[in-house]
Parts: sequence; structure tokens; C-alpha cells
Amino acid sequence: MRRNLTFALAVLFALLLTACSAARQGPSAWLDQPLEGSRFPLGPVTITAHASDSDGVARFELYAGEELLQTVEAGGQVLGEASYEWTPPSAGEYELSAIPIDARGNRGQAAQVVVYITAPGDESSPPDLSQTPVEGSVEAVMDRITCESNRTVAITFHINAPLGIRSIDLWNTSTLDEYHEGFQAPYPTQIAKTVKISERIADPYLRGHQWGLMVVGADSGTWFYADEYLMEPDDRCPGHYEFEVAGEGPAMADTTWVTARQNATCRQGPDKAFSPIGYLGQAEAAQAVGRLQDGAWLQLQLPDRASLCWIAADLLDFPPALLGELPPVAPPPLPVVSEPTVTLTPSPTAPPPVDGQAPAISGVSANPTTILTQGSGCPSYSRTTTVLATIQDNVGVDLARADWSVGGESGQSTLYRADGDIFQGEIGPLSTTGTLAITVRAWDAASNQSTASPVYVTVQQCIE
Repeated sequence: MRRNLTFALAVLFALLLTACSAARQGPSAWLDQPLEGSRFPLGPVTITAHASDSDGVARFELYAGEELLQTVEAGGQVLGEASYEWTPPSAGEYELSAIPIDARGNRGQAAQVVVYITAPGDESSPPDLSQTPVEGSVEAVMDRITCESNRTVAITFHINAPLGIRSIDLWNTSTLDEYHEGFQAPYPTQIAKTVKISERIADPYLRGHQWGLMVVGADSGTWFYADEYLMEPDDRCPGHYEFEVAGEGPAMADTTWVTARQNATCRQGPDKAFSPIGYLGQAEAAQAVGRLQDGAWLQLQLPDRASLCWIAADLLDFPPALLGELPPVAPPPLPVVSEPTVTLTPSPTAPPPVDGQAPAISGVSANPTTILTQGSGCPSYSRTTTVLATIQDNVGVDLARADWSVGGESGQSTLYRADGDIFQGEIGPLSTTGTLAITVRAWDAASNQSTASPVYVTVQQCIE
């Protein structure tokens, strides 16, 4: 009896191991170059791929169709990279793919693109539809935006696609609000409609709100964009800015806004002896409401805080005339440091409880996951990505920040409270291509710190 029980337990354990192994997924991969639908003259083409996996990325298998081109070792790090120079044998259409394999031998899903190789003087190769629509193939036009109540906009657009429409997407480039609608065969070839979308949160940044339109064709899944983004009336609809007074426009004129030259601490008063109550990240903006008599410090309204605070003027960029426009503000008295006193007590008292719990970070995301380097081309693509994270702490979050790096370029972006426990910040434009690694960190009032696992965004150059 005991032998049968032991055998049954062993079989059950083996089945559990098998199930766990089967459920394990391989690395997630993406192709940095070439882009989907790109065209190249007959000659060498560079293939670059990345993948991420908690067990480490061991290697990549690169294919052209069914042919294995090369196996590239990746070194076993969490983020792996592969690059290979491929010489196509002849002109034509090729499907390139990269299959990542982790340190345990698990194979991830292939990242794939279709490219076209043209022979010298050959004009019959398929056109590149990945960036801009071919004239006469798809017409996607955003007609108008109308402001409605409760942070709702009504967007009117029309689409003509002779080969059919598989899906449509509308999105706000500032607030991440979006609308998606998919269709089944027989696919529609014409759409003219008005869609109402409610923006989930009031924008903590004073900026314009623009919307984009993307159409996915039914024939090959190729995507097309409306020629231009469409801005909300007067840059943004009333009530869409967090600190806007309803019906009266922004609380102060835009000329009172200042920008941080570097990461700066905002204090309770105009002296380093005062405690910090907020932060302004490099290149981030805040509204100036007052100044010291000598103009050495400015009193600011930070986007994420209701109380006012002070930053030294030499850490800020602003028009010289601003000092003449701002009212002088009497500073609060300097904090007094009292002399220590000795108090005799009959028995020792227990020290106050110490907060040792770091903030909890979850739901970190970056959208869009592919952006372009700074420049003037490819207007349908974003050059910034918005970072969202849910951060909770038992005594309150004092600072939330996104540290980022791509190639030799790196920096920091402060995350502001957008709604409840949701924090939001923006990164970009950048000048370096590659994989942008973004790490969210948070501190509470007791200086406890926590760090989330990084998320990744692909930064590419504009190819028109």
C-alpha cells in the first residue's frame, strides 16, 4: 500500500512539473530594423532584433522565410540583442523573422516583418505602405472635433478604402485616451461617423490635446494614418486641464509659466533650511504666482500639488519680464532649530513606530511602445511616450520618478499624480535610436524607496 502511494505521488509530482514547464513562455521579441513594408535595393540589409526574458535571453534564430540565416548568441542577460547583415539572393518579397530562446531553452514567439527587395531599374516592386498611404488606396480624414460636457469630445471622420476596413483606432496623444472598433467580413469600404470619447482624467499639464486616426486595411493588415492630427478647439476643450477654472479658462496667463533647468526641489519657503514638499523635473513646467522682493526665489504652483512652494530662480528658465509681472510675497519665518533639552523620566518610553514600508509600484506601462527620434518627418508617429504607474503607500508618496536610458542618452522624468494612485509622466523627444529602458522609482516621506521592473520602448528614426 505504501509503495503504491509513493508511486502515485511521484507520478503526480512529475505531471505538475510537466504542466509548469509547458506553461512557461519564452522571451518577448521585436525587430528594430528593418521596418514593416520597407523597400531596399538589392544589396546588404541589416537586421536588428531585441528580446526580454526574466530567465535571460540566450540566443536568437534569424530567418528569411523558412531559411535559417544565422544563430546569434545574446549572452543570457534579461535584455538581449542580435544584429546580422543579410544579403538577399535576388529581388522580391521576403518575410524576415527573429525567434528568441531563453536560458532554459524556451522559444518565444517570432517577431516578423515583410520587406521588398528591388532590382536596379525595377519599378514593379510593391510600394512601402507602412508609413504613408498610397494615393487613391485609402482616404482617412478627420473632419472636426466638438467639445461636450464631462470631458467628452465628439470626433467626426470619414474613411474610403476600396479593399475593405478591418479596424479603426482613435487616440489622444497627450492623455492616452483611445477608441478601437473592429469589423468582420464582409468588411466595410466606406465609413462616415461621429464617435464620442470621454477623457478619463483631467490633464495635469497645460498643453494642447490632439487626436490621431489609424485605419487597418482588410487586404493585408497594412495600416494607414490620417494625413494630420486634429487639435481640440482652442487647443483643448474646456475643463480638460486639471487646474482650469470652469468657464473662465486657465487660472493664470500662460506667460507666468516657468521651466526647470535641472531637477529642482520645491520647498516650503525660499531657503534651503525649509523642508521639501515637491519636485520639478528637468524641462518640466510649473506656474509662477509670486516672488521674493529681490527675485532670488519664485513661488510656484506645481501641477501635482495644491499647496504652493518655492524654487530658486537660478534653477528656472522664464522671460526676464516675468519678475516685473509677479507680485512680491512675504516669506514665511525661517524654521527654528531648538536647543536639545534633557528630560528625566522615571522609566524609558517606547520610541514612536518607524515607517519601514516602501511604496508599492504596479501596473507600469509606456504608451506608445514605439516612438521616433526628434525631427520634422513622419508626422503621424509620436516622438514621446507616456509612462503610467500605480503607486500606493501607507503614509503617502513623496516622489515618483521614471529613470530612462537608450544608448548613451539617459535622464529622469518626474511622475505626477494623475488620478487617485495613478502617476503619469512623459519621456521624449530623444535623439538616440535603440531600446529605451524605463525604470519607475518611488519614495515616501520616510525616505523608503522602491523600484519597479523596467519597461521598454523602441526608438526609431523616421523613414519616409
